[in-house]
Amino acid sequence: GRWLKALEGSTSVNHAAMVDINEQTLARASSEFGGGKTATFTDYVQAFEEVDADFALIVVPPFIHEEVATAAFDNGLHVLTEKPMAHDMGSARRMVEKSIDTSNVLMVSQNYRFRRWIRTARAYLETGKLGRISHCIISFRLNPDWGPFRQKMDDVLMIEMSIHHFDMMRYILNRDPVSIFARTWNPPWSWFNGDCATAISIDMGGIPVLYEGSSVSFGSHTGWNGEWRIECERGSLDFDEVKGLRVTNFDEGEDSIPQIDMPAEDQEYSLLEFESSLNEDRPPETNGPDNLKSLAMVFGAIQSKSSEEIVRIENLLK
Repeated sequence: GRWLKALEGSTSVNHAAMVDINEQTLARASSEFGGGKTATFTDYVQAFEEVDADFALIVVPPFIHEEVATAAFDNGLHVLTEKPMAHDMGSARRMVEKSIDTSNVLMVSQNYRFRRWIRTARAYLETGKLGRISHCIISFRLNPDWGPFRQKMDDVLMIEMSIHHFDMMRYILNRDPVSIFARTWNPPWSWFNGDCATAISIDMGGIPVLYEGSSVSFGSHTGWNGEWRIECERGSLDFDEVKGLRVTNFDEGEDSIPQIDMPAEDQEYSLLEFESSLNEDRPPETNGPDNLKSLAMVFGAIQSKSSEEIVRIENLLK
């Protein structure tokens, strides 16, 4: 629904067709967002072959991403896909290679980095007012109902949620990951099949990052963004859902930071960035090759919890 609303609100992007294997869902979406006039298909290959379009927007479970994206690339379509890019690194690398081989753009929608507070946080750190960064601590605590297919996933927290936070780390700190050490587990009261709680130590380009999360938390909740504390030479940059983004200095106390202007946020900004990249003939911000680094943090953490060893991110990018 969120993507259909984003498309509906765009003044320059129109539905060429809608595809869903569920005919009732398809009819409802076409009626609500296409006025019943948009072409509908239950077979995406047929849609790609028969409809004149510029790109495919892929919003399906991660294990199908490569299959759908490959068909889109083969039919000359650019691809904007939901995160995570794929269900494993091999599949993601093949998607990137296919996009390059067919000269089509691949962008992964990491909508959390396209929020005002995040863009403001990075811009403020880059002013140098807080001096050098010491370390960063992030907490995530919620108990969401992610639906039946996610309840059956292995490592659901990593794949469904931590991918957002890892990508946010890369953006805010303007660093890429070097190594990761993770422990994950599944509390006995969990309704998920796979691990849904974690404690992780990350070397983010020389900045130590501590990340802890749970998607079966019945204590104090953080909201989807999580709670952030970036310790710096002359104070800290903090964020939570109640107080928002603020800077704290031992001598001067706490002060909020005015957020920068943006034409849109979240999916709407992802769509705008994707469209702008095509019009300007440049890679989008969260292009396939770049997003591999965020995805490698997910599968590096999963590998680390299994091996009980530190995993170097570069080994997952080869």
